[in-house]
Amino acid sequence: MKRYLALATFAALVGCSHDTPVPNTPNLEGKCDEVATFDLTFSRFDEVAQDIGNDSGCTIKSDLNSTGAVKPNAVKGEMTRRQAIQAAIQSTGLQIVNHQPDQVTVQ
Repeated sequence: MKRYLALATFAALVGCSHDTPVPNTPNLEGKCDEVATFDLTFSRFDEVAQDIGNDSGCTIKSDLNSTGAVKPNAVKGEMTRRQAIQAAIQSTGLQIVNHQPDQVTVQ
């Protein structure tokens, strides 16, 4: 029985998507809350911030002198731009310090 349970668990895990998990983020119904599909892997936060905000109307504010070189997480899947920023900085020491409908501030 344990063998079948282990096999069923393995099958369920294999079937899971590879989307980046994102903690709760507010929905302010702005440009940063529009859903997009992401497949981003960069070595620096400034590259991710530029790509997520590029031509979207969602501005990502940050002092890139202090945050730009931080290594972000890969961001994959369908989510809002706000969620994508949160996923990119999760466990990096950076944090979102201000949410506006069309702007996210990261320190």
